[in-house]
Amino acid sequence: MPKRPSSFILPSLALVLAPAAQAAEFHASPAGSGTECSKSSPCKIASFWSKAAPGDALNLENGVYQGNDSMIAPPADYNSANGGKCQSLFGGSPGKWITIRAVSDGEAIIDGQWTRAPAFLLCSEYIALEGMRFQNSKISVVTLNRSHNSVLRRVSAYNANYHLPPDPTACPNAKYDNYHVLEIVYGSTYNLVEDSIFGGAGRNLMNSFGDSNFNIFRRSILVGGGYVRENQIPGCDKVRSDAHGEALQLYGVSDNVIENIVAFGLGNWQGRKRPNQAGVNIWANQNDEAHRNRYYGTLVMDYPGYGFYHASVCNTTTAAPEADSDECLTKAYYENVVAYRNGQNMFAKNGREHRISNATFLDAGQGESSSSKLKLGILQDQRFDADKTSSWHYENLLVAGNAQYGCQGTSNLSPGDVTFDHAMFYGNAAGDFDPNCKKTVQKNVTVGVSPALTSLVYVDSSSPAATAGKAGGAVGADLRCRYSSRFENGTIVTDRTSESMWPLPEDFNERVKAETLEIHGAAYDVNAKVLDALGPRDVSKLKCPADAGAGGSAGAGSAGAAGAAADGGTGAGGSDVDASGAGSAGMTGGSSAGGATASPQKGSDDDGGCGCRSATRRPSGAWLVLGLGFLRLARRRKR
Repeated sequence: MPKRPSSFILPSLALVLAPAAQAAEFHASPAGSGTECSKSSPCKIASFWSKAAPGDALNLENGVYQGNDSMIAPPADYNSANGGKCQSLFGGSPGKWITIRAVSDGEAIIDGQWTRAPAFLLCSEYIALEGMRFQNSKISVVTLNRSHNSVLRRVSAYNANYHLPPDPTACPNAKYDNYHVLEIVYGSTYNLVEDSIFGGAGRNLMNSFGDSNFNIFRRSILVGGGYVRENQIPGCDKVRSDAHGEALQLYGVSDNVIENIVAFGLGNWQGRKRPNQAGVNIWANQNDEAHRNRYYGTLVMDYPGYGFYHASVCNTTTAAPEADSDECLTKAYYENVVAYRNGQNMFAKNGREHRISNATFLDAGQGESSSSKLKLGILQDQRFDADKTSSWHYENLLVAGNAQYGCQGTSNLSPGDVTFDHAMFYGNAAGDFDPNCKKTVQKNVTVGVSPALTSLVYVDSSSPAATAGKAGGAVGADLRCRYSSRFENGTIVTDRTSESMWPLPEDFNERVKAETLEIHGAAYDVNAKVLDALGPRDVSKLKCPADAGAGGSAGAGSAGAAGAAADGGTGAGGSDVDASGAGSAGMTGGSSAGGATASPQKGSDDDGGCGCRSATRRPSGAWLVLGLGFLRLARRRKR
């Protein structure tokens, strides 16, 4: 069993001392009964774990996998005493993942039948899951718990066991099934999720929680979020009033990166109840902190509540409901993001030193499922900020067509803490700024000029918005380019590449359509919904500009903590988070096999500023993420 020992040999020395080993290929099938896990005699998935060694792969034949022996559940050396701790970690080693992959993307279906968890990685590391579909879980569908340096690539997942929360007064003993489609929780770090699809029932489709810092989520499609498994609440008929669910939530975590994510609200899905439903949020609860999280190239549309939501309630109590919470939520960064037809496009509640660069907030309250009473481009709040030190800086911003104000500020807002630096506001039905937002700091703000947008993905060169930004550049977002983040020296470095994001490769788009038709009853054509939203697409204008990666991207990175041997880890030096893949590469449009690792380069970011640099060019189809210095985060700081 490939468990990581409590002591370790330095990687460079290990390469000299370790004998050469040939990675083995194993095979499993739904009806497998073999003991060798060979192509001619496949086994059940559970039979693989005792054979697996670093670098080995298990190939899953097509079919529906059901039963205890057919779930993805590596052995876990876990002690639940004293809050839970991993005694050791099961998995591969730097550069040698244990890989479980579908022979054909989307055709190996791991079905929990609502009685099992399709994928549960506890105390694992260097495990790669590729190409499978997971569905119908007793708890969350795919879980990484206290797990590190692992990869989910070209997977899809649907239907967690989620019901609306019961009213605690009316039903104090009612069971609450509060589960997510994908969750990365309890100190899981340096993991990568890419080229994947998430939907169906579940409170959140993607949820990162509990000090699960330094994770990358990229190029994935989120359909829905917040929908229940069934309307009835077990043991209760009264719903808690403040229930909410999201497509993606960063909850009490820091230094996570979201890039090229596309999230769609569903509206009325089969009459299922849903809580206050939002797109993506960053949240710090009463005992949490969330710092330096970053969004790049992300689109959120058609959510009835909020598109982007950003808030902290740390330090608050019943006795002190207006305590100072902004210190727990700092240095969030948004670059090239779009919120379209949400109830409110941006709810900016509190926190310090946040920056939004090249954003488009369009047509709030205009979607058919919009339920928010305030249909705003931006709701600028300052609750839970007793010392009034929250700060938001918007630059190259485009806010247009919203059903009420372009920017509305609450009565507790300190206007000097909000800056609009080069922005265009137009056609917001109640006005561009309400009286509170009118008092904000405004530099080079254009009003009354139509941006004449023709696409959600870019600002056309013929638009007045194309030259209204800083240094004669554009206001608004440009989603045409892919971002590429990697782990480097204990942090995450992000490049804006010159490789085009749109249109999505046709095979990936067709997979989204087929699976959402089966799960949701409607085929979601992502290319059509995004590229034709404001009129027929002009394919000739979708290519990423040739100079897109020249300047790199500005972000909020930070150095990782020293490699602590907490939770059974070793604090050992690192590896690249990449597992050799087979088959199509999802949204990358090429094979994921055979890539060469880029040379490591140092990221500089001691003060929480930019952890980024100019784009590196990689061979087409070789999408690799570099992860040097696997530095385990120190345990949660004492409060």
